[in-house]
Amino acid sequence: MKKILINILLITFYISGYAQVNVDSALSEGRYIHPDSIKISDIVKQQVEEAKLKAQQKEEGYQKSEQYQARIIPVNITVPKKILRKNSFDFLGSISIEVKIFILISFLLILLVLTRRFFINLKKKVKNELKKKIAFIREENVVVKKDRKKIRIRKLIARDKKLVHMTEKNMTRKAKELEISKGELMLAARLKFLEYGKM
Repeated sequence: MKKILINILLITFYISGYAQVNVDSALSEGRYIHPDSIKISDIVKQQVEEAKLKAQQKEEGYQKSEQYQARIIPVNITVPKKILRKNSFDFLGSISIEVKIFILISFLLILLVLTRRFFINLKKKVKNELKKKIAFIREENVVVKKDRKKIRIRKLIARDKKLVHMTEKNMTRKAKELEISKGELMLAARLKFLEYGKM
């Protein structure tokens, strides 16, 4: 897992470094001028002409705006909700592909780490439960889940005095009715017999 993360970080650093080198080389190739070939008077003339053109364009724009100023009428425009929702999705379109790929890969890595952690914790739980069961078996402590229905039936059997005088056929029928073993009924009858001191 660590190797995958390290490889992804190295790739992103490589991509960002490569992009920086391309920008630097593009800037240096296009605007490099030899220091002996610079004519300051030509540069000044060019800048003056550009300033004059900008001033003329501003004057023309100002005159046009004065002509149309009286005709401007404020209008309330309601924008449908669909267009507003569409603009919110434009944010995703403005993100570069590299950033989208980076976000997707990081999301997948986080998902991978979380699923791996989940399965590791699940295996630990199962392993710990198995160890506990093995320890109980070694110590001969058998864990039995108590059945409430059978506890109630056993209490009734312990109070029943008729068990002492029952025959084997009656005990079989009674065991089927109560849904317990015949041996348990016989044991209860024997204990009752000993309790009353009839033996």
